Amino acid sequence: MRVGGPRSGDQHAFDRIDFQRQVEDLKCESANASAKPYRLPDRDSSGFTFVLTALPRSPVLCSSTLCPAPALAPTDANETRRHESAEMAAAKTTEELVTEILAAHAAAGWPAPTPPPPPPPTSLLPPPPRRQQIFTDGSWGKQSTFGGCAFVAFVRQSNRWQGMAFTLGRIPDSLTAEIAGISFALSWAIANKDLPCDEWMIRTDCKKAIDVIGEQLRADREGEDLVRCGDDLLEAIVWKARTLRKMGKSVRMTWIPGHTVEDDSEAEGNRIADDWALKMSLLSEKRNLGLGQHQEEFWEYSEH
Repeated sequence: MRVGGPRSGDQHAFDRIDFQRQVEDLKCESANASAKPYRLPDRDSSGFTFVLTALPRSPVLCSSTLCPAPALAPTDANETRRHESAEMAAAKTTEELVTEILAAHAAAGWPAPTPPPPPPPTSLLPPPPRRQQIFTDGSWGKQSTFGGCAFVAFVRQSNRWQGMAFTLGRIPDSLTAEIAGISFALSWAIANKDLPCDEWMIRTDCKKAIDVIGEQLRADREGEDLVRCGDDLLEAIVWKARTLRKMGKSVRMTWIPGHTVEDDSEAEGNRIADDWALKMSLLSEKRNLGLGQHQEEFWEYSEH
């Protein structure tokens, strides 16, 4: 940039007119987006010389009114048809396009696609049952013939194990101790009917107890008033299970392996019930206590 000498008034007027004309030319020609330089007057009114280079087209330098963008015409007839087809397809709705596709399939002899069946309403799907597990166990001394039993349940509301243990006195076999533990567990379920559950699941490690009690419960569900099996303990279990069904709560018994070393909640429940049943059996023998003469309610916090 260099500084020139003073300029006359007529020369200044000529420079302004020439500057305006070249700016208008620049606005229109800048649509080509080339970097071709344009030279304006060598000096402005202050005597300075500058060069203005054309910039790519922008709304500032070239508005649509001064320099409208030229329409891009298709190069041939095929491209024209493609443009028209694209515009028509964009104007159609999805339903119209599907109808045309299905009509073309039918004209070609193709089988119409079968839509998948609609999913069932969620309101018709029954919610999964809420289960409350109760772990039971019985203990019997073969030499002393004294027995004990216990049950334990993990109560989510209190986040701890809750259970009870009972002395049984002299009993004929270990099966009696196992069945007694299940009977006491059902009594506890009736007393705690307000717990949020739909099914009471009795977990025991005695398969024979499940078979004997299950046979009586199936006979009761088939319509008999009361199963007269000749065993007061079994009849009490049937009556308690029926009472729970009237409350809208089912009873199910499942087997669980006993005396396992697995580190989970099921093994923990079985271990707690087994420990307390053994304590009651030894206490019954030591103090010569009969059926229900001593009982303990206990709580244990979960290890998991």
